[in-house]
Amino acid sequence: MDLDEALKTQKFKSDEAAARYYYTLANKGDPYAQYVIGLLLEEGKGIEQDLEKAIEWYKKSAEKGEAKSQYCLGNLYYQGAAVQQNFQEAIKWYNLASQQGHDKALFQLGLMQIFGQGFKQDFQKGIEYFKKSGERGNQDAYNNLGNMYREGTGVKVNYEEAVKFYLKACEGECAAAMANLATLYVQGLGVNQSYEEAAKYFKKAADLNLDIAQFNLGCLYEEGNGVKKDLQMALEYYRKGGENGNQEAEDAFNRLKEQMKQEKNNENNKDQSQKKKKSICSGCQIF
Repeated sequence: MDLDEALKTQKFKSDEAAARYYYTLANKGDPYAQYVIGLLLEEGKGIEQDLEKAIEWYKKSAEKGEAKSQYCLGNLYYQGAAVQQNFQEAIKWYNLASQQGHDKALFQLGLMQIFGQGFKQDFQKGIEYFKKSGERGNQDAYNNLGNMYREGTGVKVNYEEAVKFYLKACEGECAAAMANLATLYVQGLGVNQSYEEAAKYFKKAADLNLDIAQFNLGCLYEEGNGVKKDLQMALEYYRKGGENGNQEAEDAFNRLKEQMKQEKNNENNKDQSQKKKKSICSGCQIF
């Protein structure tokens, strides 16, 4: 079984079996197998975690032109993991990967330009990197572009441009972009105000398990904005958001649950009171 077939099937019984297989190929000089071994060592899958050895394998692979290894090396130097943090070294490896069209490497270069890490801060160059990254399928890059135009980061505020980039990111199932676009529909910025459209995009993001979207969709159900008012649905989305770590959603869940409990108790008490009145008057005569 050759490497391509192994990648297509992924029918290894365990991470250990995959490690043994790729070690054999890596020791024969296969650059992709060397990348996989580096990845397994970095993540500690099938092999005991060892970042220093991971770097050794990534370098063997990267020097043979493997873009994924070049990107991983860039990350380790950027983060200072097992090596001293070195933005220039990170840029070197990201550049090599980006020259082969690696979308995440382009995205990282964009971030470093915007934050002035290893570069003189340059928002326009950062935007260009994000655009190139997005064109190669990185939806986070399009979402970041949307954020920049919405917030006026390095560019003039332009809500229509923000909407354009959020829509591009939504095409690739970017939950954050869906939630951001929904927020613009709530506010009527760059689009006609529409709670219905907001609910649609919050729902898509919520289905992708984005906690803030689950919270916001819960709010719409509680208030009946863009959807039919449904406290049970609101409670359910608050619950999901809370379970995903959103404190506002957890607080809303507890508040609404207590409110619904109190309303039910009040209704029960009202029913009991009405029954009592009927029982008292049932034997009365009218003169």
